[in-house]
This record gives sequence, C-alpha cells and structure tokens, in this order.
Amino acid sequence: MSGLIDVGYNFGVVEIDALREQGFRIITKPGGQVISLALANRDPDSPFADQRVRQALNYAVDKQAIADIIMMGTTTPAGQPGLPGMTGYNPNIAPYPHNPERARALLADAGYGSGLSFRAEVLITGVLEAPTMYQKVAQDLAAVGVSMELKPLQGQQWIRKYFTGDWGQADA
Repeated sequence: MSGLIDVGYNFGVVEIDALREQGFRIITKPGGQVISLALANRDPDSPFADQRVRQALNYAVDKQAIADIIMMGTTTPAGQPGLPGMTGYNPNIAPYPHNPERARALLADAGYGSGLSFRAEVLITGVLEAPTMYQKVAQDLAAVGVSMELKPLQGQQWIRKYFTGDWGQADA
C-alpha cells in the first residue's frame, strides 16, 4: 500500500480482503506446517496416558471451523503431522471429525466424566492467527468439560523447551 515493496508474504488472513480491495493480486498456498498440541503421556498417572482421553480431545475440537472461520478457508484440517508430498504422509488418515458427544462419552469411559484440567504452553509466533486458534481449542474443550490453561511462549522459549525436553509444569 505504501508503494515501497513489490512482494510481501506471511500476512495474516484477515489482511487478505483489505489487500485485494486495494488491487493487489493475492496468491495463497498451504504452508509447510501442522499446528498441533503434543500431550505429555509418558507418566502412567497422566490422563493423557489413556488413549480415550487423547481421542476425546481430538473429537472435541472443531478443526473445520478453525480452517473455515479463523483461517478464512486458506487451509484444511490435518489428521497427521505430515503434509501431502512428505515422506510418510498417508492420504488415508483423515482428521477426527468434530463430535462433542463422542468426546464426552470417551472422557466418561476413561473416568473423567466430571472433566479434567491441564496446562498447555503454546508457541504464539510464526502464524498470526495462532492465539485465536488456541483460544478456539480451549473453548471447544471447555464445552466437553476439559479446562485448558494457555501459557503463551515466544519462539526462543519454545525452542529451549523443545531441545532440552524440559517442559516444566506443562501438560501439552
């Protein structure tokens, strides 16, 4: 808009329409990452050691709404950490569908019918919409009785935790 650059990238999706209205040609393509939460499940006493709890959280989150509304249709939900074209990607693995009733049933079967709470430390840099996505995940989980406390991390904090394996009090 200032006339000072010829090419720009990594804009937030909310800026796309404004740029288009200014006459800019917009090209969108899928990014090379999958945003997900890794759940600490090595402790046998952790709720996440139970596969039903992990599945319940997947069923609870409306990933299609995140793709359609928050990301304005510029992406699609993923069902695995790999992307098409990557070694190991399996096109037959679909994302869990949004099914809050199934999520509640799985939580009850696992002994968490009255709910559970956990802390997630999340990277908030790189994707401008990430904070909004994490808030939507927390909202969807709360709808099935799961309270997720969000603690935002900057890139250097996340990298230190990732490479040392020391996540402190984080459950995700």
